[in-house]
Amino acid sequence: GPQRVTEAEHPSREEGPSRSVVHMPGLTKRPLNMLQGCRSVDEFERLNKIDEGTYGIVFKARDKTTGEVAALKRVKMEKEVDGFPLTALREVNILLSLDHPSIVNVNEVVIGTSLTSVFMVMEYVENDLKGIMNQMAQSSAPRFTIPEVKALMIQLF
Repeated sequence: GPQRVTEAEHPSREEGPSRSVVHMPGLTKRPLNMLQGCRSVDEFERLNKIDEGTYGIVFKARDKTTGEVAALKRVKMEKEVDGFPLTALREVNILLSLDHPSIVNVNEVVIGTSLTSVFMVMEYVENDLKGIMNQMAQSSAPRFTIPEVKALMIQLF
């Protein structure tokens, strides 16, 4: 399972109050250069809205050049007045740098007509846990078995 280490044991953390870092087996970091060569969101055709959450709106979209289907997440910045919100920058940087089979990949960042219109291009996954659980609740579909629940909890924690 994941191991927790303190900042003192993890030299890449910035100075400040002690924080814990979660290390996941199999997790590797990809090279990171977020803004170099950003494409326009206009290079994607929005197919439909998938969901809207606290941190953004997600659309199913198709890359007009490659035809590849992706999830296009617009980063919410409505409360920001002084540029790009730090929380959004952290999310984008972290997700761009991660490579793990249990985490949806962020392939690139694209921008709209202004720098306040920023989108993450993520791998498109047909089903998610929330959707599966909603299906189970609304139908006679079988519920998760105890071993499945255990496996999901191990992946989450």
